[in-house]
Amino acid sequence: RSPLSSSSAASDVYKRQTGEDIAQALRAMPGRKAAGIDCWTVAELRRLAPEARDSLAALLNRAEEEGGLPTGLSGAKVVFISKGKGKKVLSQRPIGILPMLYRLWARVRLRHVELTGKVGAMDYEYGGVKGRSALDACWESALEAELEGRKPDGGLSTVLLDLSKCYERIPLEVLARRTVEAGWPRRVVAVAISQYAAVRWVTVAGATAPGGRATHGMIAGCALAVKFLGAFLRAPSTGHWAWTWRT
Repeated sequence: RSPLSSSSAASDVYKRQTGEDIAQALRAMPGRKAAGIDCWTVAELRRLAPEARDSLAALLNRAEEEGGLPTGLSGAKVVFISKGKGKKVLSQRPIGILPMLYRLWARVRLRHVELTGKVGAMDYEYGGVKGRSALDACWESALEAELEGRKPDGGLSTVLLDLSKCYERIPLEVLARRTVEAGWPRRVVAVAISQYAAVRWVTVAGATAPGGRATHGMIAGCALAVKFLGAFLRAPSTGHWAWTWRT
């Protein structure tokens, strides 16, 4: 059975979104964010009346019941931006311009998950976790080794993995399974995976390739992506692990 099957999804217990949740998320979102492919902007959504925000919350709740947003609110435009190393293709990184309503939904759900503590960081996870940087991983690894009396002849080494280009290689089917196993509500996972698998238009040097659907790859620009990456990379519970990832 699929980890996202409707019968399993019905067992999820989590807070339904409300108009106030929408308002709080909009206040936290940067106002200068690019408009989504649905043409909405943060400024426009902030001007919605309370009744309209309630209706929007109802729409997003219904999307979770249906397993994804309507076709007109699905998909992404993938553009390439410089990483500060020139304008060559390999010196740029892709970022997805998602529908603004999806971005809003992801913000609300990320906040709900963080507040409930339903999905917490493992003790080996660093980077993408508040208060845990790559430097923290190095110092804590060294301290733990010293306290446990480990004194290897060649000294102590800490390996940090830079996974800034791994998003596009992640199989969505495996991602869905691992996020559910990590404790993410199935309905939340279903909406996100549906969005990742929807049509993408890739724009390079002013040219846009015909839209196509995906079986691999999270979309950089999704508020849930870093947390989902953590679930995908969860290490075995035994041994000494300290992970960091940068996106």
